[in-house]
Amino acid sequence: MKSAQCFSPHAGTVDQPAGETPALAGWRHLVHGRGTQTNLTRAYVLHVKASPHRTTQTRGSPTKAFGRNMRINLPMPSRLCPYRTSMRASVLGLYLDLCVLPLFAGTADIHLFCSSIEFHPVTNGVETLSLTQFDPPVVINGELLPTFTEGIDSHVSVYLETTASGTQVKNLLTLNVPEDLDGNQDGVPDVYQVSMGHTNLMTTGLFDPEQPTLPAVVTAQWTRPAGSLHGTCELSFSSAKLAGTFVHSYEIREYSASFAYTRAGTNGFANVLLTRLGSPSKTLAGPLKFEIESSDSIRILGATWVDESASHFVFQSPLDLSRTGGVYLGRLEVDDGNPANPFPDYQNWIFQILDHSDSNSDGTPDLSDPATIPPALSIRVLPSSQIELSWPLTRVYVLVTTTTNLTSGALWNVIERPVTVKDNQNTITFDAPPIPLFYRLTPNPAP
Repeated sequence: MKSAQCFSPHAGTVDQPAGETPALAGWRHLVHGRGTQTNLTRAYVLHVKASPHRTTQTRGSPTKAFGRNMRINLPMPSRLCPYRTSMRASVLGLYLDLCVLPLFAGTADIHLFCSSIEFHPVTNGVETLSLTQFDPPVVINGELLPTFTEGIDSHVSVYLETTASGTQVKNLLTLNVPEDLDGNQDGVPDVYQVSMGHTNLMTTGLFDPEQPTLPAVVTAQWTRPAGSLHGTCELSFSSAKLAGTFVHSYEIREYSASFAYTRAGTNGFANVLLTRLGSPSKTLAGPLKFEIESSDSIRILGATWVDESASHFVFQSPLDLSRTGGVYLGRLEVDDGNPANPFPDYQNWIFQILDHSDSNSDGTPDLSDPATIPPALSIRVLPSSQIELSWPLTRVYVLVTTTTNLTSGALWNVIERPVTVKDNQNTITFDAPPIPLFYRLTPNPAP
């Protein structure tokens, strides 16, 4: 039998029987989150149709047929993939085709903030002053990079003086970046966020801190308007090696995007396309795979993204994000955050996901809320040839239905049938439809 390839975020590809494009289309729809279906795409989807066939054939797993009184219970798969369980059976002349898409879909925002700041060179008429992380200065990349060390200044760089004749003098510069200000209280210092500005923030640092005598203190005055990636930093030196005030322009790096994600159990997947704020031609794109560790923590798995020039932006180690309210935060280290240079640089970033959706109003965002996993649907063909669908009483859900169209334009409508309680299950009974239909569970709207 020919098979179609279906993308699996965990395991590469899985074989799907050819011709089963409705489920594949549904998976793609749920993954990409097109249209306005965001809060509805959390369900087991049951595909039921009537047919004159009278033979019984089961296909896939886990499914069971019990003759006249057929009942199928399908548990949630533990891994994220476009998992499909199919069953075809004929009971009293009723032909059923059951497919399952046990997915939860939602939307969130992602932001990447570089912890390094890029200083541009400045000329005082005699020499050019610039920053670089490299010693010897094989590339002048302007990077003031974080130290992540207690007891010393927050950032460090090589401060390079280049004369008109090409002579270079290099000294170490340590400098505190104004990280204490967080005006929007999202856990990320304003100095790294394009949307958050500041005026005349004062910090200090040390010039040539390794010299045997007392190193010279450097003062810095930072200004950047809100909404701009460009700012100025006025550095004042008072050492025997360098004296005077030099105003460097600088820029910050922030990428952001809204994205649609899909969860199956504790595993999640999305495709993201981030744009650099203030420089929209610069992008990062690739897969985002994550695992739910708890309601307060998710783990981002390693991935390879590409920028606008098809250069790789790689993070290999898993990254744990801790949640405060609707904000998930963690520190990310990449192989090379600025591939335009021949050597790795701009490697340290703050990884932030914002999710303020809470469909069940329990205080936990949908992204990491275990309660967003839908309960299992059961289907049973009654002796009267009617169909009975049932689901647990643990949560209040409604049933919705649509035609075989699982594309982005599909409309899901609530079944206008009474729900009864039987054997601790919500149940609904209806005549077998004359055309193929899909059924799924979705939470009741909030009162």
